[in-house]
Amino acid sequence: MKNKLFIFQFLIVLLISTGLQAQTYVKVSKSASEEFIRHAGFEVSYNKKNKIPNYTAYIHTRDKELKKVTNRTGSIFVKDPDTSAPQAANADYKRSGYDRGHLAPAGDMRWSFQAMKESFYFTNTAPQNGTLNRGEWNKLEQMVSKLAIKYDSIYVITGVIIENDGKYIGDSVKVPGFFYKALARKVNGRVVSMAYLMRNKKPAKDDTYNHSTTTVAVIESMTDSKLFVNFKKIDKGNKNFDWFNLNH
Repeated sequence: MKNKLFIFQFLIVLLISTGLQAQTYVKVSKSASEEFIRHAGFEVSYNKKNKIPNYTAYIHTRDKELKKVTNRTGSIFVKDPDTSAPQAANADYKRSGYDRGHLAPAGDMRWSFQAMKESFYFTNTAPQNGTLNRGEWNKLEQMVSKLAIKYDSIYVITGVIIENDGKYIGDSVKVPGFFYKALARKVNGRVVSMAYLMRNKKPAKDDTYNHSTTTVAVIESMTDSKLFVNFKKIDKGNKNFDWFNLNH
C-alpha cells in the first residue's frame, strides 16, 4: 500500500514538474494541434502546425497591474525555449504587412521581469493587422487592465480563430481570421463572462472595440472549444456588459 501511495505521489510530482498539468481555462477543439506551455504570467496553447497560439490565458489582478517593476523597453521577440516545436521568426514578419501581435499583452506583464520576457516569445504572437493592433485592440487591452484595478481580478482568455483562406506569411505562419478576448469575473457567488471578437483587418473609422462585444458561447461555437472550464458554473450566454463596465 505504501509503495502504491509513493508511486501515485511520484506521478503527481512528475506531471507538475514536466508541465503536463491539466489546462485550467480552455478545452480546445479535438482537431486543433496543441502543445500546452505554462509561463510565469500566462499559459499558452501553442499550435505548431500554424506556428501561432490557439489561445493564452491568465488572471490579471489589481496588485499585478499596480506593481509595474518593468516595461517593454528593450524587449525583443525570440523563440520560446520551452518547446522544440517549429516557431515563427522575425524574418517571417518582415515586410509581411502584419504586426507581431501579442495574445497575452506585454502591458499586463509589467509586474515581473520573467513574465515580460516570456510575453515576447513567438508562442505568444500571431500576425495581426497593424492598425487593429495599435488601435482598437490596444484600447481593449488597456480597458482590461483598468477592469483589473476596479474589480481586483479578471480572468482573461485571448485567442485566434482560423479560417480556411490560405493566408500565411513567411515560412507557413498562419494569419488568423479573427482575434477574440474573453473575460470572466466572480460576482456575488457566481461567475459572469463576456467577450470581444474582432476581424483581423483595418477597422472602419467608427468601428470601435465596444462594437465588437459578443458572448463566450459564440466564441465556443466558432472555435469548437470550451472556455473557462476552471469554473463549474458560469454564465456564457449573455454579454453581461454591466458587470464589466468601468463607469459603474
